[in-house]
Amino acid sequence: MTAAPPPSLAPSPIDESRQRVDLARDMIEVHGPGAAQVARENARAAAVGGQALEARRWLRTLDIIQQLARSSPPS
Repeated sequence: MTAAPPPSLAPSPIDESRQRVDLARDMIEVHGPGAAQVARENARAAAVGGQALEARRWLRTLDIIQQLARSSPPS
């Protein structure tokens, strides 16, 4: 009898995408129109700090923030 392999601890691409959308919405709620700037600054800081993967994640979050801003009616 063989044991089943342990489940992966890494989130699936769908889970990560959902988390990015949730983060983008939370950032918009907290920072309002400044959410995109905060995401840009975080991406820049990660890139300067040599954290390319984290910088790409922030850029994906920035893209979602911009998409949400375009799709929501002006207040």
